[in-house]
Amino acid sequence: MRVGRRGFTVLEAAVGLLIIGLSAIGVLTAFSAHSRATFAAQQTLEAVDVAEGVLMRLRFHEVVTGGPLPDSLRSGEVTLGAVRYTWRATRTSLSDLLGLAELSVSVDGPAQATLATYQAFRSMRRL
Repeated sequence: MRVGRRGFTVLEAAVGLLIIGLSAIGVLTAFSAHSRATFAAQQTLEAVDVAEGVLMRLRFHEVVTGGPLPDSLRSGEVTLGAVRYTWRATRTSLSDLLGLAELSVSVDGPAQATLATYQAFRSMRRL
């Protein structure tokens, strides 16, 4: 660069654009990863909400009837927004003498991956 001239050379401008471009790529990559993590967390929270709701229905069924699960409480589907969740529920008798049973609910997300599993143990003996 000559003495007394103002401005940037083409090389200086190219290096500046390269630095800005690399910084922008880093920021966009971090934003994309954050967006994916936020979406996964939202799906997990919705799956937990579905599991808690089904488990509450199972507990109510156990208190009222104490019998085997009807088909409507064994599995089902719930759509929240644009995401469809499928759930499966089981009741396993652990001890007839104590009347102890395990209630379990598993919720699968859109990719058929299990997002939440809840278990509860109930004593079915009436005092």
